[in-house]
Amino acid sequence: MPDEPTYWGSWKGRVIKTIAIDRVQTWPRIREATGLSERALNRVLKELYDVHAIYQKPKGTYWVETDLYAQYAEFFKTVKETKAEKPPKFEEKDQENLVRYLDEWKGLKKLDIDLSNKHFFLSERYLDELSKDLITQAKSEVLVVNPYVEKCALSDSMRGVADRVDVTLLTRPPEMDREEFQERKKEYHGHLVQDNVKVVYNKVVHAKIAVVDRAVSIVSSMNFNPRSSGGASWEAGLVTIDKKVVEDILNEVWKVLDSRESQTD
Repeated sequence: MPDEPTYWGSWKGRVIKTIAIDRVQTWPRIREATGLSERALNRVLKELYDVHAIYQKPKGTYWVETDLYAQYAEFFKTVKETKAEKPPKFEEKDQENLVRYLDEWKGLKKLDIDLSNKHFFLSERYLDELSKDLITQAKSEVLVVNPYVEKCALSDSMRGVADRVDVTLLTRPPEMDREEFQERKKEYHGHLVQDNVKVVYNKVVHAKIAVVDRAVSIVSSMNFNPRSSGGASWEAGLVTIDKKVVEDILNEVWKVLDSRESQTD
């Protein structure tokens, strides 16, 4: 099996693969194929262009540099792309339905939340319940950033949807945790990978973020472990459906996922 080509496992790699292997070479079609926002796609294309990984022809089509193209062509001769590696297909109606679901959810919980404000505060069990419910409702993508991930109902919600949507977890390596937690975290992270969750390790991760279908984001203090999500500690956070804020969150997370310090399990 050939070595993974340069950038593979990151958004840059997905864009290169889309151009070189899928022959999707115009800006609108690249955006549709990758699901990236306008700003995020422009950032990725600029960064690739600046290092001469891609170039643009007069008719507005993008092409991949020859040696880099050869890497991807060789890799995809022998490697069958798995479901987890395929970029998710986003439908605006699904994103709108998720926001409507959020409106129904707060009504069922009898919470005095005004979604017209685009942001609201949650704490304790409501934060945990909404996090699990939103992940369960995902249609295309779940992106979780959390340093401390162990087996619990919240973490298992990622496993429950990974057979039908793209699930990525950005977390700290288990060996960075206290010794008594390391072995069970390694074992559980292995189960996540087996269930199609893409696990990416970065030693500096301390943020706690969840983004579902690029429509709703939760930024909180809650860890994906039984002590934090189970109520042993008081956890709180903000939920946003503001498209600009969600996009800003995604762009920052993608930068970390693309960084050389991040490694896929």
